[in-house]
Amino acid sequence: MKQKRVSNFLTEDEISAILRVPDRRTLQGKRDYAILLLMFSTGLRKAEVCNLSVADVTTYRNQAVVDVIGKGEKHRRVALNRDVMEAVLDYQKVMKQGFIAEGAEENNPLTPFDKGDNTRATSSISASTDT
Repeated sequence: MKQKRVSNFLTEDEISAILRVPDRRTLQGKRDYAILLLMFSTGLRKAEVCNLSVADVTTYRNQAVVDVIGKGEKHRRVALNRDVMEAVLDYQKVMKQGFIAEGAEENNPLTPFDKGDNTRATSSISASTDT
């Protein structure tokens, strides 16, 4: 008989401690905080977050949402709470100021890295959540 795998999860105190780590005065800190908050609030997987584009963050019925393509190429729409949306918008605002000459396009990644180079964006996340 196959043994059931027991799921592990973070406590609220652990999540709070992880969210205090990024230095939100820097672009990287704003990015890391937005990504972590997005993951903790929505349950999105690391690969799903890395594949998000600017156009994936939208509204539906007056609610901020993110459109995600997950495992098995399944599409799902996940509601974002106000804190997550504010963190994402704060990060995007600062990022646009730095990349204003390039222009912001809807198919640009949500993070400033190419999709093939998402290891830098998520290495600190993995380190934080593996503890």
